[in-house]
Amino acid sequence: MVKPQASQDMVAQLITGPGNRDATAAVLARAALAGARALGAAARSGHVLKPDGTPQTAADLASDAAIRAWFAAEAPDAPIVSEERACDLPADFAERPFILVDPLDGTREFMEGHPDHAVCIALIERRRPVAAAIAAPALRKLWTAGADARAWDLDADLAVAGPARPVHAREGEGGGPRMVTSRSRPDAAAAALMAALPGATLRRVGAVLKLVAVATGEACLFPAANPSSEWDIAAGDALVWAAGGVMLGLDGEPLTYGHSERRFLHPPYAAGASERLVRRALSQWPAN
Repeated sequence: MVKPQASQDMVAQLITGPGNRDATAAVLARAALAGARALGAAARSGHVLKPDGTPQTAADLASDAAIRAWFAAEAPDAPIVSEERACDLPADFAERPFILVDPLDGTREFMEGHPDHAVCIALIERRRPVAAAIAAPALRKLWTAGADARAWDLDADLAVAGPARPVHAREGEGGGPRMVTSRSRPDAAAAALMAALPGATLRRVGAVLKLVAVATGEACLFPAANPSSEWDIAAGDALVWAAGGVMLGLDGEPLTYGHSERRFLHPPYAAGASERLVRRALSQWPAN
């Protein structure tokens, strides 16, 4: 079970030092649950469009404020980069550990009342996510990535309800790859791979839950041809690797984070249950 709140010094050490990654994941989980509870108290209706054309609701801001308040109380020195506040950063911020936050991944799904939305928090160190937590309040689920990947059930108050379960990526037996793709955006890679990989099946999933599906073995491949914001995928990236899966860019290398020079956008990538499957997908990637 996620441990009770630690002292400020302990939490600060977990976030800024090499420490126990499972303990770090537990710290991030408590922050994610604070954001998830704020979502439950926020209105779903009404939004504004940000400069990139994506919607922002009161819930996005409420979750962001709750997460920042949690860190301000428990680890006031933790550097935070959030979807709702990713400006005025020091030029070298990514050379040190930092917290990458998506206070509401799946804003459109949240506005529609669809359960595919989540709060995502990852610790980035040397430009890679080394620990993470993903809280899906509508599903009453929490996933953490530390030394391994774990799933937790949540009660009606979004408190942990019972012991953790280990989760593992797996390809499955027989048939073609079980693929997931975006619920809301057409994806050229998914369409091309459906034709190139015999027997492949496809299911549409919202937000970071596509990567959760790979990590938990519900799917074995997620090709993402659309650019993704770093805060959308960092926690899922950590979870996939912790579950024994693989997530690689088109260059065949693990993804890196903290790229303010490209507005925190990451080029296409593929996540899957094994390196063999991911590299096979990348070899079949559509030319455009």
